[in-house]
Amino acid sequence: MKKLLKKILRPKRNKSGKKCYFLHLPKCGGTSLNKKLRATFDNPVHMDPAASKIAADAKSEPLGRFRESLQLYYMAQKRIDCLSGHFDWSNTAFNSFGNSWEYVTVLRDPVEKWFSHYFFNRYKKDEHFKIDLSIEEYLESESGRLIGRDYLYKLSESETIMDAKDNLSKFSVVGVLEDLSTFERGFETVFGVKLKLPITNPSP
Repeated sequence: MKKLLKKILRPKRNKSGKKCYFLHLPKCGGTSLNKKLRATFDNPVHMDPAASKIAADAKSEPLGRFRESLQLYYMAQKRIDCLSGHFDWSNTAFNSFGNSWEYVTVLRDPVEKWFSHYFFNRYKKDEHFKIDLSIEEYLESESGRLIGRDYLYKLSESETIMDAKDNLSKFSVVGVLEDLSTFERGFETVFGVKLKLPITNPSP
């Protein structure tokens, strides 16, 4: 009976044969989607953000460049059918593997994203990108200003609005946190799998 119930409740698997690359933009509801992707694809890989930073620091290598190397490595593996993580847009990855992977991401109102980023990193317990400034101090800090431009850094190598918009047009599915039902329908159209996404990983 337990096996039958487990089979009934088990999420539907991806049978489309398509590979999913989820560019997880911080504080845009991606933690919920990551959990669903792991249950949907046969051989998913999620890049651990804290571990990748420790490794990049050990090599004295810029974090974005190190993560790009990981992205290329994972995309080159035929076995992997889903890759997710806090990567940045990579022209090299798209030009080399874009025909083999369906690009997916979720956006959020940038002001709400900024506040969510601040409160999450201000009051969390671990030290990974922890913020020790008041919100007034952070607003005037270089880090606070950079987070305000986060979409440009994450979605284009040139850090320009034009290139960020052009790169977004190359994604198979782009959702917004404020309207996940539309994203779920788009995902089902591409991969043939229905998703129901709760919001997890809230600010502490």
